[in-house]
This record gives sequence, C-alpha cells and structure tokens, in this order.
Amino acid sequence: MSDKVKDLTEKVAEQKKNIERRTLSVKELAQVMGIGENKARQLCKSKGSLV
Repeated sequence: MSDKVKDLTEKVAEQKKNIERRTLSVKELAQVMGIGENKARQLCKSKGSLV
C-alpha cells in the first residue's frame, strides 16, 4: 500500500513541476533567458507547449 502512495506522491510532484514550468508568458520567458521574444516564441512552439 505504501508503494502506491509513494507513486502517487511522485506523480503529483511531477505534475506540479509541469504546471509551474508552463506559467511563464513568452515575454517573461524571454526576459528570464535573456533572449528576444521571437526566439522565445520559437522555442515554445518547438517544444509543443501551449504558449
């Protein structure tokens, strides 16, 4: 039973990471990475995100 709980906890943590990763706008991503907005937009589309 504890293995199932551990697996679920890991899945929840992974999902939270995924949600946090997708909360930046293209403009914010460009500022964080120190690149232009067009390049950030290209990177977002190339990885298949919803931005």
